[in-house]
Amino acid sequence: RAGGGGGGWLYFTATADTAWLRTEGYELLRDCADFWVSRVDKTADGGYTVRGVVGADEYAIGVDGDAFTNAAAKRVLEYAADAAEVLGVTGDLRWREVAAGMNFAMMSDGVVFREHERYAGEMTKQADVELLAYPLEIMTDPKQIRANIDYYAGRIDSIGGPAVRQAAPGGGR
Repeated sequence: RAGGGGGGWLYFTATADTAWLRTEGYELLRDCADFWVSRVDKTADGGYTVRGVVGADEYAIGVDGDAFTNAAAKRVLEYAADAAEVLGVTGDLRWREVAAGMNFAMMSDGVVFREHERYAGEMTKQADVELLAYPLEIMTDPKQIRANIDYYAGRIDSIGGPAVRQAAPGGGR
């Protein structure tokens, strides 16, 4: 699993370097997890969300429940809790609680993730929901991944959207 601030955990899982995790990685993970716990709000259903953010879709400014932001926070919280367990230290119990309760708004079909709580199908700069499949691995069912990719494929701004969709300078669009 990858995602916002989780590079330290990914390094550890690749190397099993517990000494590095103890002296460098855990501090970063702990501080990132503490930040996300400080940024979440409890929702009416008892879950959690992050409010007032700009996610990967820079057209959506100051939104609540951004799918990518909530997913990245969820992963960092899980990584920090996992790292604490590996090191045998007491992590903040709220890390797992908040991660497990992180909310994701869904379209009426219950399959497609909304980019954010009030997303209503408008054009996006980048469909950050696709990042929930990879690298964040929040969405793992192949049918759900396909449904989300298909839904957002026609909603990405082909002119002002992500650079990876742009033609090279001088090469037209």
